[in-house]
Amino acid sequence: MSITLDTTNGFVPTTLLGNGKKGLKRPKGAKSNATLNGTGLTDNLTVTVLVPPQSHNPHLEWTGTTANSNSTHTQCTVELTEQQPNHRPPRPMDDPTTVSVTANDGNSTSNTIEPTIPVGT
Repeated sequence: MSITLDTTNGFVPTTLLGNGKKGLKRPKGAKSNATLNGTGLTDNLTVTVLVPPQSHNPHLEWTGTTANSNSTHTQCTVELTEQQPNHRPPRPMDDPTTVSVTANDGNSTSNTIEPTIPVGT
């Protein structure tokens, strides 16, 4: 089954940040949650979120595994953990940031989407 993330709302963060906006937490080891929307979304997909988008040397990188896939495989959740120590100068709290998001089942990789979301503490 092919995996496709919706280009409009394929990645929706559900973790509240310091100012009440929903986004991804950036300290290394921080956990954040999100909902994925698309097709072919099953449990146990590996999800990768990168800053800068599609970077081979990201300064922020969250990874996690999907769960709670619905019966039509169009929506699931993911708990993401930030993997990289942030060596860049601090950015404003909950700064809107463009990220890249992909999902992978070990055999195939989804399309890459690049939403702009709050990233902070």
